[in-house]
Amino acid sequence: MALADLESLAAQVRFLGTLARVLPWGLAVQPQWLVVDVVIQDEYTHDIVLGAETDPRALVLDCT
Repeated sequence: MALADLESLAAQVRFLGTLARVLPWGLAVQPQWLVVDVVIQDEYTHDIVLGAETDPRALVLDCT
C-alpha cells in the first residue's frame, strides 16, 4: 500500500473511537472492513479487529 493510501486510511479512522462509529464506517467504505474479532480489554475498552475480503491486512482499533 502506498504512503498516500496509508495516510488516507489513518485520517479516516482517527475519529472512530467507539464501536458505534466503527461499524457503520466499516460497512460504508469500499472494500468493506468487517469485524473479524473483538478482544475485550476491560469493561470499557475493546480492541476491534477488522478485515477486508480483498486486503490481506488487518486493521485493529482500540474502542471504548
